[in-house]
Order: sequence, then structure tokens, then C-alpha cells
Amino acid sequence: MRIKFSLISSLVLLFILTSIINAGSDIQTNENPTVNQVKRIAFVSRRDGNYEIYTINDDGSDLKRLTSNKLDDIKPQWSPDGTKIM
Repeated sequence: MRIKFSLISSLVLLFILTSIINAGSDIQTNENPTVNQVKRIAFVSRRDGNYEIYTINDDGSDLKRLTSNKLDDIKPQWSPDGTKIM
């Protein structure tokens, strides 16, 4: 009985921690397998002086810069169908 309670408590704690970590992340992954087989990751970087939005494959290939302007672009989000970044 004690082992079962400990296991359930551990799983609940793991779920809560995972939710907290994911809630604060600016990296979003396109996980819609009907769109493409390789997962795309949208992220923000200051590598060019100000915040711009980029995408990259989950294996690190095919880096693409999506925005280019003087204003900071932040918080990219995939559309519900996983085909566009809003």
C-alpha cells in the first residue's frame, strides 16, 4: 500500500513539474505528423542583434530565420493545424 502511494505521488509530482517547465518555455514544437515527419521547433534568438523568430528541425538541421525587422519578435506559436507560426 505504501509503495503504491509513493509511486502515485511520484507520478503526480512529475506531471506537475513537467507542466511548470513547459508553461515557461518559448520553444514550441510542431508535433502534427500529418504536416511533416520531422518535427519543427520554433524559437526566439538574439543572434543577429534583436529578437527574431527562427525554426529548426528537431535533429538540428534546416535552420530558417522567419522574421527580420528592428522590432523584437517574441513568443512564436504554431497554428492549431501545425502548418503556420502565428
